[in-house]
Amino acid sequence: KDPTADPTADPTSDPTADPTTDPTSNPTESPIACPDCICKDDWESDFILLIDTGCVSDSECGDYTEGIAELASTFKPRMAPRVGVVTFDGTGTITQIPINDTRFNDFKSGGLSVHDRKDFYDEVRGLECNGNGGDPTIKQANLVSAIDRAMEMFEYEETVYLP
Repeated sequence: KDPTADPTADPTSDPTADPTTDPTSNPTESPIACPDCICKDDWESDFILLIDTGCVSDSECGDYTEGIAELASTFKPRMAPRVGVVTFDGTGTITQIPINDTRFNDFKSGGLSVHDRKDFYDEVRGLECNGNGGDPTIKQANLVSAIDRAMEMFEYEETVYLP
């Protein structure tokens, strides 16, 4: 009959003595990428991340860039697709990783190693915030300039670099 009378013979002798073999002793390293998860059309894709650093304080910057780095590294399971990074605030744009940066987007090298992928992650994770000259009262972001910069990179790739 339910419920049973307390106390029962349970709990069993668990938990077991530490350490056990399950779970494994080595957690998965971040960034987590799936080298076998490449889409068939990735070779024909380019991404440029536009990252607003204008309203992000130094105290928020680590969490902000960590989240972006985790997202960005999922775009790069191997070599394709190419990924560029542009930061912007109310004063202008900075191209942090050009779309033709051979450190992370070199198709001739045969792909990103685990260390290359980690370097890409670290590059994005290490972006500086506190834009707009470090003045937290300025809440401007010039998104149009960032989009224009990305379009310039795409146009260069299509008309000059790739042909």
